[in-house]
Amino acid sequence: NRKDGENKDDQTKMPLLVYISREKRPSHPHRFKAGALNALLRVSGIMSNGPYLLVLDCDMYCNDPASARQSMCFHLDPQISRSIAFVQYPQIFYNVSKNDIYDGQARSAYKTKWQGMDGLRGPVFTGTGYYLKKKALYGSPNQDDKFLEEPEKNFGLSSKFIASLKGSNEQDT
Repeated sequence: NRKDGENKDDQTKMPLLVYISREKRPSHPHRFKAGALNALLRVSGIMSNGPYLLVLDCDMYCNDPASARQSMCFHLDPQISRSIAFVQYPQIFYNVSKNDIYDGQARSAYKTKWQGMDGLRGPVFTGTGYYLKKKALYGSPNQDDKFLEEPEKNFGLSSKFIASLKGSNEQDT
């Protein structure tokens, strides 16, 4: 039995989470993952304008419910945040042979090869299972924002989307 004020405070502390999917039509090229990410960026820019995105393939899901909190530990760390564009998690596959003679789970890539690439400024990007900082796509503190000088030419005619880009680019993280 909470008072109305306490319940309201709890709700305001919760982040806005939005699930976005898109319709594919045979008559319109959908541009595969790039098209899905473009749709995600446009819709999320208008709905929430959150600075981070979780990106998953349509046949994947997040295996660890604590991954968002763990990712934010990296993204919000004041000492390393400016140098991070994304935090990526290994893909975990199911229904793989218990012997897995062809390394279908890609264990060698995630557990050996990519961890060794950390000294080279990070591993390769798998394209799924990552928390992305939107600012990494739209500019950085060390760059001039030339794309925002003529935003309609670079991002389309949506005034709400362009306003969201300008707002997210003014944030520190």
